[in-house]
Amino acid sequence: MTPQENNPMSPLTEDALNPAICRHISDLRFRKIFAANFIGIGSADKNGLFNTANDALLNLLGYTRTDLLEGRFRWDLATPPEYAALDAASMAEAVQRGHCTPYEKEYFHKSGRRIPILIGYAWSGEPEQQFLGFVLDLTAQRVAESDSRVREERFRTLAESLPQLIFTCDANGKKTYCCQRYLEYTGVRSVPEMDAVWKDLVHPDDRQATAKCWQEALATGHAYSMEYRMRRADGVFRYQLARAVPVRNDAGEIIEWVGTITDIHDRKQTEEVLRRTEKLNAAARIASSIAHEINNPLASVTNSLYLAMQDQSLSPITRQYLKLADQELARVAQVTTQSLRFHKQSTAATSVDVAAQIIDPILTVYFHKLEAAGISVHRRFSTSHKLYCRAEELRQAFGHLVSNSCDAMPSGGSIFVRVRVGWDMARSLPGIKVTIADTGIGIPSDFLPCVFDAFTSTKDPTGTGLGLWVVDGIIRNHNGRIAIRSRTSGRLRGTVISTFLPFLGVTDIAS
Repeated sequence: MTPQENNPMSPLTEDALNPAICRHISDLRFRKIFAANFIGIGSADKNGLFNTANDALLNLLGYTRTDLLEGRFRWDLATPPEYAALDAASMAEAVQRGHCTPYEKEYFHKSGRRIPILIGYAWSGEPEQQFLGFVLDLTAQRVAESDSRVREERFRTLAESLPQLIFTCDANGKKTYCCQRYLEYTGVRSVPEMDAVWKDLVHPDDRQATAKCWQEALATGHAYSMEYRMRRADGVFRYQLARAVPVRNDAGEIIEWVGTITDIHDRKQTEEVLRRTEKLNAAARIASSIAHEINNPLASVTNSLYLAMQDQSLSPITRQYLKLADQELARVAQVTTQSLRFHKQSTAATSVDVAAQIIDPILTVYFHKLEAAGISVHRRFSTSHKLYCRAEELRQAFGHLVSNSCDAMPSGGSIFVRVRVGWDMARSLPGIKVTIADTGIGIPSDFLPCVFDAFTSTKDPTGTGLGLWVVDGIIRNHNGRIAIRSRTSGRLRGTVISTFLPFLGVTDIAS
């Protein structure tokens, strides 16, 4: 006898192979499941009559066992009309295959309300011709889904109403949602496209640091925060503050990231203005202090030179050297005056001939410096019309422009100075136009937009970056305008600075 033959529980025993015993065991198992009332179980015929039903099914639909026994519990009457075609197709499938694919539908409760269910059944065949199946209540699931939809709708409504750009990502950082304003702001058409191109929207100089910060957040689960420049739909890069926090499930696992992007460009510019203003205030205080310290010995030296030149015994060459020294001291005095004006209001306005009383004296002061550098000066003055202005301020401004031109031509060149009557078409204002052009090294194109900003200089490390900022301020204080164009190569290499000053610019400001 084999071990299997000696084992009364062996599946190969004669009793185990007896069909009647197998059906009996199966019936016992089914009855236990049927009576356990885990889910609704019942059998019904094709015509709609339930023949059997456990308590779970009866309770689900509000019927009693008396209703079942008296034939009042029918699946056809409990089914809303719109599901008739779905039921017919599923029953045909069950008859053909022996069972149907479970599907979702609704049953009417005895009270008339609808109950969402999941139903599946098998076909018994001949001679019973019964459908035996299960009915699972989906009410709780539908409520949860409804709550989830409500929460999602609330989130999207909030996201679309906030001034920030809102986005969500899955646990791996893939974009799953972007508010409409985010898409419109960047010009991106869809969420999948945003997921593919968002790094390309970041300024090239900020791209590496931004990507690294985001990857670190994904790897560690820490909140993400980064400032970077992002390209707007019109191609302009603006500073943004991007933040994202992880959303975790009950097990502490990250299931989602929710983030915001806030445009902070204007704030950054304001901070930069405040920073520069503080630096200017400090520079003004230092410049004023130094200028005061220089003025006293400067006055003594100037007086000594004057007395020395009264000596009639001086040789012509010595007298020439003393005059040159006096001219250079005049330049020093001009620098100290310029420094003091960081901290002191300008003198009163007067009417002056710009060409004769401002430009010519400046060129005279710089004559020896220009001559020594091999720079020729070409004047073209076509007006003697008076300009109401603060003459000392304009001498300071145009003197700085001439000095810059000289510095731009260390190996020689030409300066062209033109003074003529001009017209501001935009404001319908007549005035004086002064143009100073040189054949120097030029200004790089990427530097031109910020050339009038404070502490911005092409003369590093010797430049302070204040000269053109002061010039721009003086011209603006006269209600004027200044423009610059420059080339660093080619036949027309050099810089051209054009200023326009309305005849009554100072009066216009005062009024």
